Amino acid sequence: MLKRHLHAAFRVLVLACCLLASPFAFAQCGCPSDGHGAKLVAGTGLGQAFPAVDPASRNAAWPVYEFQREGVRYVQINDRAGNVRAAIGLIGGMAWVLPMGIDADRVHVATGNALSAAGARRVFGNAELVIEYVLDRDRRPAWEVRVLAQSK
Repeated sequence: MLKRHLHAAFRVLVLACCLLASPFAFAQCGCPSDGHGAKLVAGTGLGQAFPAVDPASRNAAWPVYEFQREGVRYVQINDRAGNVRAAIGLIGGMAWVLPMGIDADRVHVATGNALSAAGARRVFGNAELVIEYVLDRDRRPAWEVRVLAQSK
């Protein structure tokens, strides 16, 4: 009798785990390239928890997604649970903070080769843009976005 109840409880546990894991499985879907190795930048999906594009960053804790539409680039920072933390827009060498995300009020945009804050941790970087964060006194991430060069 106890064995039958444990067997039923195990099935329920497996079903619950599958349901909880499904958003994370769907996050891995998408179109990472055009089939020739060129990484695609999404034209839609900004603001979504798990956009249908591979993250541009290799930081598992802070996935960074890139989007482009009508000549404007957008970069979105999420946490691993899919919460949008912040997003910025880019045209040429100019960047601005979009009014979206949990941390939007704690994003600072700088240009040039400004020095990183002490203890800053990089989550994204290329020849054009660097995104780092430090924890503020309340242990919340404060983001520093540095534009290094104009986009091509």
